[in-house]
Amino acid sequence: MKTAQKKRTTLTAYELGAGSPVEAQLKLEGKIACRDGKYFLASLEGVQKASAGDFFKVTRLNGENFPYPNSREFFLANHRKLRGDLYEQLTKPLKVWFKGDSLDEPEMKFLLEDSKLTLEPQDPAHYFKTFLWGAPLDADEDAALIFYDVQRDDSGAITAIDFNLVNREIFNRDYELL
Repeated sequence: MKTAQKKRTTLTAYELGAGSPVEAQLKLEGKIACRDGKYFLASLEGVQKASAGDFFKVTRLNGENFPYPNSREFFLANHRKLRGDLYEQLTKPLKVWFKGDSLDEPEMKFLLEDSKLTLEPQDPAHYFKTFLWGAPLDADEDAALIFYDVQRDDSGAITAIDFNLVNREIFNRDYELL
């Protein structure tokens, strides 16, 4: 498994439900919807569910906006507010898995055996399939699987993993392999 780190950067992010003009614009574009007090954000990998008070970032790819939610707790722990909607992202080394890497890695075994992730070699356009942020997500075979946090019990056995799928073009732009 490889190790990567997000490039240190400043970015804009917005609190869901706080009434930002960006949130209003994305609602008009059909990229953010709010139903029954829950938010639904149309990211590149699929529709992701979030709550008021969570944060979202916007990735622009091929002239289209894609909002990505971050739980409030995760966002505040991994970003430092500079001013307004501008934040500095705090970075740390993260494990990354790509198609072709060993499936014997403990993190991959956990995700596959626990049905948190499926790999579909017969469907390269939807190679990775998972359920994150309250919705099914998929990504093509070139995507990166990033492990944000691996939780273990006292004996060292994995009990939970916080992970996500990242489009390869976005990965290449935003991350560097260590």
